[in-house]
Amino acid sequence: MDEREIVGREDELAALYDFLVKRERLHGAAIVEGEAGIGKTTVWAAAVEACRAQSYRVLSCRPSESEALLSFAALRDLIEPLAPGILEILPGPQKRALAVALLLEEPHGAPPGPGAVAAGFLGVLRHLSTTAPVLVGVDDVQWLDRPSAAVLEFAVRRLTDEPVGLVLSFRSAGEQPAPLGLDRALGEDHLLRLPLRPLSMGAIHRMLHQHLGLTCARPLLRRLHEVSAGNPFYALELARAVLRSGTTPEPGLPLPVPSSLRGLVSDRLAALGPDVQEVLLAVAVLSDPSIPILAKVAGPKETEDAIAVAVDAGILRRHGERIGFTHPMLASGTYLEASDAHRRVLHRRLAEVVDDPQERARHLSMSTDRPSIEVAKLVEEAAAGVWKQGAPYTAGELCERAARLTPAEPIDESLRLEVAAATYYFEAGDTEAATRVLQGVISSSNPGLRAQAQCRLARIHLFTDDLARAKDAFEAALHGATDPHVRIEGEEGLAWNLVLLREDISGAAHHAGAAVALAEEHGEMAALAESLSICALAEFLLGHAGASESLMKRGLRLGPFTEDVPRVMRHPSLAHGVILVASDNFDAGLRVFRGMVERAEERGDESAHTRLLLCLSNIEFLAGNWARAEAYAIAAEEIAAQTGQYAEQGNMLYDRGVLDAHIGNLDAARRRASGGLERPAGDAAVSGMIARRILGMIALTSDDPAAAADQLAPLVQRFETASVVEPGVAPFYPDYIEALISLGRFEEAEEVLARYQRRAEKLHRLSALAASWRCRGILSAARGRHEDAASAFERALVYHDQVRMPFERARTLLNHGISQRRAKQKRAARTQLEGARDMFEQLGARFWAEKASAELSRIGGRAPHDGSLTPSEERVAALAAEGLTTKQIAGRLFVSTKTVEGHLSHIYLKLGVRSRAELAHRFATRSGDDL
Repeated sequence: MDEREIVGREDELAALYDFLVKRERLHGAAIVEGEAGIGKTTVWAAAVEACRAQSYRVLSCRPSESEALLSFAALRDLIEPLAPGILEILPGPQKRALAVALLLEEPHGAPPGPGAVAAGFLGVLRHLSTTAPVLVGVDDVQWLDRPSAAVLEFAVRRLTDEPVGLVLSFRSAGEQPAPLGLDRALGEDHLLRLPLRPLSMGAIHRMLHQHLGLTCARPLLRRLHEVSAGNPFYALELARAVLRSGTTPEPGLPLPVPSSLRGLVSDRLAALGPDVQEVLLAVAVLSDPSIPILAKVAGPKETEDAIAVAVDAGILRRHGERIGFTHPMLASGTYLEASDAHRRVLHRRLAEVVDDPQERARHLSMSTDRPSIEVAKLVEEAAAGVWKQGAPYTAGELCERAARLTPAEPIDESLRLEVAAATYYFEAGDTEAATRVLQGVISSSNPGLRAQAQCRLARIHLFTDDLARAKDAFEAALHGATDPHVRIEGEEGLAWNLVLLREDISGAAHHAGAAVALAEEHGEMAALAESLSICALAEFLLGHAGASESLMKRGLRLGPFTEDVPRVMRHPSLAHGVILVASDNFDAGLRVFRGMVERAEERGDESAHTRLLLCLSNIEFLAGNWARAEAYAIAAEEIAAQTGQYAEQGNMLYDRGVLDAHIGNLDAARRRASGGLERPAGDAAVSGMIARRILGMIALTSDDPAAAADQLAPLVQRFETASVVEPGVAPFYPDYIEALISLGRFEEAEEVLARYQRRAEKLHRLSALAASWRCRGILSAARGRHEDAASAFERALVYHDQVRMPFERARTLLNHGISQRRAKQKRAARTQLEGARDMFEQLGARFWAEKASAELSRIGGRAPHDGSLTPSEERVAALAAEGLTTKQIAGRLFVSTKTVEGHLSHIYLKLGVRSRAELAHRFATRSGDDL
């Protein structure tokens, strides 16, 4: 890193060099931060050049305050030197989205989601990093336009081991969160925050000499240092002012210059004359100032003359046709010195000469302080253009501005624009901004727009797991809606709402059917596909399998019409996947949800990605692949935490909480469940239902059937009241039945079991049939009917053979063994209980494995053996032969030390050894024989 021209920053430059260049593998972000004028850009530029000198692939941009309201301005600066060729490496949706955002293609069809643009940029970074380390440099990151900032945030969250780093300069004052969410996305080892401190007096002396050729007497130097507080920009401006004054201040007297930095900047700009100031003001307000545009405002000769003067004065810098200020303080000072009227006149002139529709709309909106329907229309058109580019948040801001520019009468026009703004905000993921705008519309007196706003607000509540308020808002919208599109959205949304609440499923089917009819009538094919899918799901829950299958097939055929809808979760595949999993078709469900994950990754739809990972986690859990289930759940949690999807925390209770309860991490499971119950049931119905399921399983695992029944009874009652007939979505029924049997409430258990079993038989749900016959066996055994119990357990195992759910099979083996032990059938009981114990151990369900071991210990006599070890004993023996302690073996196999000790006793007996040394020798001999 070349430090010869940079004064007083040797330590900071060395730290940057160590972080960005000397690290074994680049991955992380360095933030150069501090107050305005402290020298951030100088240090940032040195870091960028040092990386470039090391053959890094450098993508850099230097956004200005005037660009902050545009869309993808910074992204274009980063990528344009590589485009369009680099886009060819991307999948279709990402390639199109990035090309539209970079203005390389005209938008057509439905707008790309902002996530697709971000996913495309991430793909570019990953591709570039395969040939060289990549550095993304952003100067004055606080002026990034919001769409570009969102793209960078997305990329940072997704980068893992790729050699990609960031170096940012950031204007900050005191303790502030890191920009771009870097403090959440990166660990301490991958984030360097480098605050720039004031320069020493000696450094100020060297800087003044280097930049101005000024050698100050020590008293003057001391005063310049004191007044500037070591800020290099301020010190330079003070020194320039002293030089302009032509006098040297006497000791003890104030400096003959303004005391504030703004005053210094004002005096410096005033000395340039009005013609130069006019060009400077144009440079300050343009997002991409260039000679041709400035010439249209001030004239070609006048522009060239003014720029030459400003460049000589160190105020502007020129790179070919492009112009910029040498420091942001000079840009803001220029803008602040102009009067409001002067700025409006200039904005009006610029609106006539700029080519970009978005920038033209921005200048028009700032050219007037009065409502103007013409200007409002142009700003609205710009919002639509930005939306098509994939920048919905900027579109929302423009729409809100258009609403403010709309005359007070008629009020409907401004309200319509606010509804549009809220829709844009919601698609951008800013539910708070969308809610704020919609609540204002709802308080108005226009019934049609109020219904539309209520419908959109209901969709937000649905998205954030606020189901009770969503239901109220959907019902209010439908009560006042006359527009067919609002009615379709309201009917379909209310159907989903009732299904998620597990409330009035017949009503959900009715509303979904109404949405289907309206969508067909008005030719809304995407809405028809969505409505058919929720209608199919509602009919499925009601047990109408034939109708559900027919509706689902129709919805899937129309699925392509939803491909252009930004949110992946609105595709009919979601309902299809849920139905497949509930029907025990795990392999097909995995294929559906993996396909949806691929679409979510291509489009950068992080909200969908989180929920879909949870769906995959659930399938792997049911199929007994608990390590994979946990990995999916952890990945979903990490994405939700990084992206602030707090509503997902409730949904994630299911996967991590249920898994913890089954593994035996009861304290962790209990904490998760308690968190779900802390929110009012109406505000988080899904979280509350899941929490009860977890607490019921914890109680059952802990041999507390009374607590299990207390937790699960409200769930059973809720599903019965809602008319949920499908047993595949109610896995807690068998747990409830088992708790009732343990409590001696046989008649109640029989009633619930009979109902559950009839449904399983009618719909031929294999997992539910297996659970039903297990419960039948437990009930018969509790009544002392051991022959009936044995028959029921055997029938359960036949069904278990047809659907892979190892935990459920192990539970059946456990209860079968318990029943046989009580019937004095020791040999048969031992076989069943050993099978249950081994299966529980393979899964990692240590509490359940200990239950099986405890039951085995109640069987008198010694276990018959032929010298062969069970799979569990083989694993324990192999680890013991390697020299692992009992505690280490228990940790490796996720079982208790008591279980390991029991296995070792059986192993010693079967192999005829008396010590670990003999066991190690026996295993070494066996290994040699195998060879």
